[in-house]
Amino acid sequence: MLLLLLLLLLLLLLLLLLLLLLLLLLLMSSLLLLLPTKKTRIVSHNLFFRFSPMQDGYYRLYYKPEVGVPAANTTFRPQSISDVIKFSGGLPGTKYDFELYYSNSTINDWLTWTASITTAPDPPSELAIDVRSVGWCICI
Repeated sequence: MLLLLLLLLLLLLLLLLLLLLLLLLLLMSSLLLLLPTKKTRIVSHNLFFRFSPMQDGYYRLYYKPEVGVPAANTTFRPQSISDVIKFSGGLPGTKYDFELYYSNSTINDWLTWTASITTAPDPPSELAIDVRSVGWCICI
């Protein structure tokens, strides 16, 4: 009888441990939803940041140098941006350091994503090529 009681107690403890493990996995998966995905596309001096926003709280985009649209430290409500933040008007050929922060009623300025991205340089202008000579070759 005592052995049966001990086995039952052990079974209950294992079940409790399993429930705690499932709760931990659920918590970690919900925290991962706060993180933006790492897909970044560079088009000239425009950048598009794709992520899976949460429905509460807000995001704040900070970057250096502080030249571009939206302005550095602009906040976004998840409902207003869908899944893309478009950055434009950056300086050509410049290294930008981006930081995306998340805040809600319990989390304040949680750094969710960082990236260092160099914008594409301007194409050459007033490019002149001088041809000094043209050689001919008869190759057999």
